[in-house]
Amino acid sequence: RSGVAPQLEALLRPTLRGRPRQLTVRALLVGLKLAVDTAKTSCLTDVHHVLTEQLPETSRIDLGIDNPATQTTVTLPQVRRLLAAIHHKLDASPTTAPHLTAAERACRETTLQDILDRLLAATMPAGVPHGGSYAVDGTGTWSWARGKRRGQPTADPDARWGVKTHKSGKDEAYYGYELHSLVRINTLGADPVRTPCIAERIIIRPASSNVTTPVLNLLASMQQQGLRLRDVVADRGYSYKLDWTPGLHALGIDPVFDLHATQYGPRGSHHGARIVTGVPHCPAMPEVFDTIHRPERLADNPELNEFTARINQRAQWAFRRVAGPDTTGKERYECPAQAGKIRCPLHQQSMNLPLAQPKAIGHPPANTAPGCCTQRTITLPGTIDTKNRQRHYWGSHDWIRAFSRRSRVEGWFGNLKNNNTEALNRGAFRVTGLCKTSLMLTIYAAATNLRLLRHWAQRQHDNPDLLPHLTAQTPSSNTQAADRHWDRPKSGAPPGQ
Repeated sequence: RSGVAPQLEALLRPTLRGRPRQLTVRALLVGLKLAVDTAKTSCLTDVHHVLTEQLPETSRIDLGIDNPATQTTVTLPQVRRLLAAIHHKLDASPTTAPHLTAAERACRETTLQDILDRLLAATMPAGVPHGGSYAVDGTGTWSWARGKRRGQPTADPDARWGVKTHKSGKDEAYYGYELHSLVRINTLGADPVRTPCIAERIIIRPASSNVTTPVLNLLASMQQQGLRLRDVVADRGYSYKLDWTPGLHALGIDPVFDLHATQYGPRGSHHGARIVTGVPHCPAMPEVFDTIHRPERLADNPELNEFTARINQRAQWAFRRVAGPDTTGKERYECPAQAGKIRCPLHQQSMNLPLAQPKAIGHPPANTAPGCCTQRTITLPGTIDTKNRQRHYWGSHDWIRAFSRRSRVEGWFGNLKNNNTEALNRGAFRVTGLCKTSLMLTIYAAATNLRLLRHWAQRQHDNPDLLPHLTAQTPSSNTQAADRHWDRPKSGAPPGQ
């Protein structure tokens, strides 16, 4: 369905001259997918074993693995040469392809990402509506090559040293790449069970790279393809970058993110209003509300209840958003006294509110009051406290509900790396370079999507039409068992497979 096989065939043989290869791109992609499903690896030796020994004779002939006319079978060197040929056409690394011009390099990068996008797009279930909410996160992926000290040559010149979180919770240095995934989540208020946990797009970059620009470009390309994007949930790894929030606003996407402890306090003022967590507040707000630290976990517990209670108290002093944000991040806010949230002597009508409402004390005199006190509304441009601006008031119940959906992407990564499922770990594939690594990781992502979709479809009893298209094929009686587990080579084995 993706159309990637004929696209790569045209790239490899643009003039259709010369003797056709016995091993086709379609057969290679089928072998990679089946090897991930059965052998839990995509090492080329396992791919060759699946293609030549695991498939029934009719399938081998259909894929061109066996040629009855010449009595030949695809060999392991042919598998390696085909992957090397694809790499040669798509490799854009300055180290391994220094002869490319900037335009040629950009073209190859675009083509490679387009192939990854189309492979994953083919795993999206047809007829399943999606509201346009996504969660994005990244995970570290080891390179098959061993990292060396700075300045020393390595077998994988595209990989970089980075830091990721170990299963123990501690930081761990690794040499490799970072896989960033956009996973579907439910829209706020919708039933999460109705949305399958699948990755719609991935992007792979060397470790320790600034990925906000590539991810924003990925979101822009999704919009150009007609996909709806409502909001994107991200952690501090993205939101602390200066271009993340403005980039989402420019695309018309609502950002949902957490704040770092250094972002909790006041961030200047605008027309006299104090800016706290990206929102203007009344200048008479007590300073005790300036900095509120959130608990480590957002699960229901006494610490969270105390935190949300203080947030709700501070939110009474916050200006009420009445318009925006637009594509530049500009928003319009109404004075909290005018909005009926607090009592302020500068606005006599607010003094009629119940006495339980907070009262502004120590406000400036009427003749020297700033614009936020003399006007009903103020306009907050997108350049004010750019990083902290989001639609939901940080720490509120709505924000917690919106941000908690990020657990979906963490669950998808857990499925991808679980030893009982796709088992993506170091040694699962034994190729180097950004191009080959990206292709392998995309096959793993597609396999994860299809398996999760099968399980999800089985639970959707009111939509039985999904199940036949997502049910795994039953192995033929004349093949080996599809769940056979081969001995995994040790991680210290030499490269080359």
